Amino acid sequence: MPITLKNITKSYGDRKILDNISLEIPDEGIFGIFGPSGSGKTTLLRILCGLEVPDSGEIENGKSFSVVFQEDRLMPSMTALGNVAAVCDEKKAAEWLKKVGLGESFNKFPHELSGGMSRRVAIARALAFDADVLILDEPFKGLETELKESITELICEYAQKKPVILVTHDEELKKLASKSVKIMLSE
Repeated sequence: MPITLKNITKSYGDRKILDNISLEIPDEGIFGIFGPSGSGKTTLLRILCGLEVPDSGEIENGKSFSVVFQEDRLMPSMTALGNVAAVCDEKKAAEWLKKVGLGESFNKFPHELSGGMSRRVAIARALAFDADVLILDEPFKGLETELKESITELICEYAQKKPVILVTHDEELKKLASKSVKIMLSE
């Protein structure tokens, strides 16, 4: 069953961020949400997964979400393995860390990881959670080209069975979206 958003509106004070947004997200594949910085893309994602409430409109989904936010949001007191194992068992966590190229970094804490390594832990955690929908908000910032390619393969594989919602400014990543919507900041 697709996710349907109908007439979603959201304001912060006098500033209207989303104005009457309606869209349908398919059951599988990569769905892109594109637009300039400040146009409401992240706000729309937050509403979609229940972290914010729209001022008006309806959402029909009933699905669970796994999110890679713009920030890595790793738990500083837990190792890379612990951060991923927070959403699954350790064996599965170890498998996902290996898939993102961090097989040698299980016992490193976030402060010991580079920015790109932290990003891969966040991606591994989101993939390991195995939710109904994967949301990626600027998922590849800080990653080298070679790493982007291998992780893109993992995401495309995931998208064959479940929907992936992608927000990015990266022109190469935009090409992955089989369907997309461009949103603009309300004036």
